[in-house]
Amino acid sequence: MIRNYGQPPTLEFMIFSMSTYSWRKIDVEPPIGFSLIIRRSVCVNSVIHMMPFRSVDILGFDLRTEKFTIINTPQGVVPHKSSS
Repeated sequence: MIRNYGQPPTLEFMIFSMSTYSWRKIDVEPPIGFSLIIRRSVCVNSVIHMMPFRSVDILGFDLRTEKFTIINTPQGVVPHKSSS
């Protein structure tokens, strides 16, 4: 294991292609301020919608454009407490 003391951690994002049955690295940066610890996620119309930990906003990742988007929830929304 290599440790980079004093340097920020790096992330690599990989997508699995069902057409080629292979992984490929993509060059993207998640939006600033979003945790990549995800509580729940669902894929609809080629967009993965994620509920990051400690956020009520939704983080979307479009598999076609390979870009992140932020879906702001209305002010005052309270996070749902799951029983699982």
